[in-house]
Amino acid sequence: MAEGLGQEVARWVRELRKGSARLALLTVLADGESYGYQILQNLRSRWAEAVDGVPARKYYRMTRDGQSLLPALRAAWKEFRNEMDKVTEA
Repeated sequence: MAEGLGQEVARWVRELRKGSARLALLTVLADGESYGYQILQNLRSRWAEAVDGVPARKYYRMTRDGQSLLPALRAAWKEFRNEMDKVTEA
């Protein structure tokens, strides 16, 4: 049962990361222009999870839409995190 529980937690964490990919990407790009491999390296160092393959060297930068969206996503994330803290620390 404990092994199955560990797998369930790992699956849940992967889903959390998938759902937060946009926020993570915009956060990395807020630091400046970057190419795909640098983005992955940055995220890898933050999440400490290996990502298979190396993408082509295509540079990415924050768009105006991204600049507008990032603060809203950060605020929503903080609100979500605060609500989850209330639930899990009760």
